[in-house]
Amino acid sequence: MALPFADFVAMPDTIGGLMLAASPNQLTRQGSQTRITWLRFHPDEVRAWVLQANELLEAVSTGPAPRQRAVVLRAEGFEGGRLALNWQPAYERRDRLFISVQDADEREKSWDTFVSVADAARLLSLLYDQSWNARWVPVPRDSTAPRPAAEVDEAPSVRNADALLWPSDRALGRVWARFVVDSTGRVAPESVDIVLRDSPTLEEAARATIARLRYRPGKVNGRPVSVYVFQPFIWRDRR
Repeated sequence: MALPFADFVAMPDTIGGLMLAASPNQLTRQGSQTRITWLRFHPDEVRAWVLQANELLEAVSTGPAPRQRAVVLRAEGFEGGRLALNWQPAYERRDRLFISVQDADEREKSWDTFVSVADAARLLSLLYDQSWNARWVPVPRDSTAPRPAAEVDEAPSVRNADALLWPSDRALGRVWARFVVDSTGRVAPESVDIVLRDSPTLEEAARATIARLRYRPGKVNGRPVSVYVFQPFIWRDRR
């Protein structure tokens, strides 16, 4: 879903829980210097947090000043991370809140954006609904099945970073894709899933680019393994 200044994509997984990609909208100035934050949550924790967050929304919109200024949801997995819905009385705006996103415990990777009560409710509904489609089943380290990038010793890295192709109509925008990079460093074509796109021509360009990409494979215990990769593609006017 797209908010005025931020994008959120929730992806339920059958083994890795609920995965959330969050970023300041990369078509705005706010998103020009901030990378996408990748978080993973246990489905049960998502639902418990949404119930708490909804109580905060109700207090902000209808009741007296809320006693709780922040609700925090911590990510599962090795990377940690945090998603928080905050109400700040200093702003004196009862219909506005802000969402804070933090990648692990590194402050330089944290960011926040103001949201309306309606947009916050949309995000909570998205997380709650998608949590029911997610499962948390950690992959054994000796398994050959694809695994989340957070569960490998070395994540896949792109060899040919200049592979980005422009759409036929030279459109600007972004595409977020998820796919499997196998143990040879190639993308499994059948695994490509476009989770966010601004136009069909941008999706076409992203798919053509993905077909050209070559990776250094991810590794566990020094052994190449198949890994789920989340890859953003941005076409921005450089003038």
